[in-house]
Amino acid sequence: MSVDSLDDTLRRAEQLGGKTVVEPMKIRDIGEFAMITDPEGHVLGLFAT
Repeated sequence: MSVDSLDDTLRRAEQLGGKTVVEPMKIRDIGEFAMITDPEGHVLGLFAT
């Protein structure tokens, strides 16, 4: 899923019961990547440029 801000999206996901499973990491010259789980345990990848 592409998002505008990883920090804002991770903060909101955690407010809604999700958990960050992979902290934001930079991908050289491309953007940033992180992973979360939703309250039911589904894993989602997040990407921001």
